[in-house]
Order: sequence, then structure tokens, then C-alpha cells
Amino acid sequence: MVWSGTLGGFFASLLRCRAGLFETDNAMARKKTTWMPQIGGLATYIGRASKLAKGGYNVRVVAESCADRMLVEAVGRSGAPVRFAVKRENLAPLQPGLFD
Repeated sequence: MVWSGTLGGFFASLLRCRAGLFETDNAMARKKTTWMPQIGGLATYIGRASKLAKGGYNVRVVAESCADRMLVEAVGRSGAPVRFAVKRENLAPLQPGLFD
């Protein structure tokens, strides 16, 4: 937030910031994805455990949950299917040619 030197300018910039009108640095802005995974389709989950699996996990989308989350199913360590909820922004489409 930029302070213009007067108290009125400070509050004006604060109000613009709260209203969403404050300009943010594009380098710091998060990439917004508009991709919506299909229920029953395959996707790549890239989240906290991406260090273990470098390319992410291949998951099957089971259902849509609340708060912009998706219920997905993956293969666990013992080979049994595991279901968990992930944020939709952490799902990406499969790379081309993976399951073609």
C-alpha cells in the first residue's frame, strides 16, 4: 500500500485496497485457472506432497465438495484406493498423451 503523505490519502488507499481496487504486482499475483475437472475424469493433483511425487499425483475426480474443493481418489501406499478432498486450484489437466 502506498502512503501519499496525508492521513486522508492513506485512508483512501486503504479503502481502495479493501474494495479490491488496489493494483497488485503481477509477479506476485497468483495464476487463476478456469479449468473445471469433470466428475469421473482424471486430473493431476499438485499440492503439498508434490516433493514426493515430482509430477504430482494422478487422481480421479469423484465429486464436487464445498468451499471450492473436489473429492478425489488416488492409489495409496498399500495399493488401496484413498479418497481425500483437495482445492480445485491444485488440480490440473493431465499432460497430453499420458493415457491416450
